[in-house]
Amino acid sequence: MKRAVVVASGLLALTGVLAAAPGCAASRAFQCMFMKGNCITYEQYLSVDQSSVPKPTAESVLQMLGGPMAVHDRNGIRRSIDYHAYSLTGELKIATFTFDDNEKLEKKELW
Repeated sequence: MKRAVVVASGLLALTGVLAAAPGCAASRAFQCMFMKGNCITYEQYLSVDQSSVPKPTAESVLQMLGGPMAVHDRNGIRRSIDYHAYSLTGELKIATFTFDDNEKLEKKELW
């Protein structure tokens, strides 16, 4: 009897998750809940201006956008920072900010 109750409650929970899944897929908060780092919006991605003077540093990008998905460094110098980011069409993509030897922004890509 106890086993039947556990199985029934498990099936009920699974049914609830599957029923809610299509609606939750559209929810940005739900998508980002299970990902490492912050998910950024397209507006946040655009707010990092690679043509500004002085150029943004790795530290200023981290302060502006919050915790990243990944930071890649070489010899202690941050070379790139990756974020989960939404594109103009709302698709979830990867935003990569690439830095030079002085940790100044060289380019940014959304792919």
